[in-house]
Amino acid sequence: MAKKKHALLVTLRPEGEGFVISLDDAEVGPDNTLTRSNHVTRKEFSKDQLETSTFDEKELADFGYYVIARLNAYRELGEI
Repeated sequence: MAKKKHALLVTLRPEGEGFVISLDDAEVGPDNTLTRSNHVTRKEFSKDQLETSTFDEKELADFGYYVIARLNAYRELGEI
């Protein structure tokens, strides 16, 4: 049986007065559709932060590092 292929699904949705960015594991189907399989993490942002792109640099760098690390883990497991 072939290994399942995985991806990292990033979504943005309104919540309260701001927005939430969620990272979720997703399985890649045979027709390249994504099915959310596991919630990973989430980060809340105010509307103003999102519209003006005023993010804490360290927090933004940590978020980006986490995305790269997660994707690299999939690659190492042969799931990409």
